[in-house]
Amino acid sequence: MPYSNISAVLSPADVSGINGALTAIETALPFLINLTEEERKTIYKMGPDAKSYVDKTKNYTVSHPALIPPFASASEFVKDHDLWTALLPILARIKSLSEAIDDTMMGIGNEMMDFMTAYYSTAKEAAKRNVPGSGSVSGDLGEFFDRPDRPAAPTEPPTA
Repeated sequence: MPYSNISAVLSPADVSGINGALTAIETALPFLINLTEEERKTIYKMGPDAKSYVDKTKNYTVSHPALIPPFASASEFVKDHDLWTALLPILARIKSLSEAIDDTMMGIGNEMMDFMTAYYSTAKEAAKRNVPGSGSVSGDLGEFFDRPDRPAAPTEPPTA
C-alpha cells in the first residue's frame, strides 16, 4: 500500500514502554558483541549456502564423533549452532522493524519538509507585502533555503 499521510502520536508513556521493551531485549541478550570494522573484514561470514553444511556438520558430530578434533568442543559448536538458529528469526523481525521505522521517519521528514517549504513560500510572499513579522521569519528560514547546493556525490564508473 503506498504511503499517503502519517498522522500519529507517541506519548511519553508510549516512548517509555518501547524503551523498556528494548531494554528487556538487550537484557535477554547479554552475550551480544560489537565487531570492529577490521574484524568484520577478516572473519568468516556464514551465508545461506554455508548454513546447510553447518547443519550437516552438527549431524555428523553425533554420527561420527571420532572425527571431532581434540582441540575443539562439539558441545560448544552445538550451542553456537542452536544460538545462531534461534537468533535468525529474531534478527529478521528486528531488521523489518528497523526498516519500517526508517521508512516512517523518512515519510514524516518528507511531510515536514513539504510543510516547511510551503510555509517559507508564504512567509516570503507576506514579507513582500510588508505583513508585520514576516520579514524576520522569511529571513530566518531563508538561511536554510538560500544555501548553496551541495555537490553531488561522485559516481564511480561501473566495473567490468
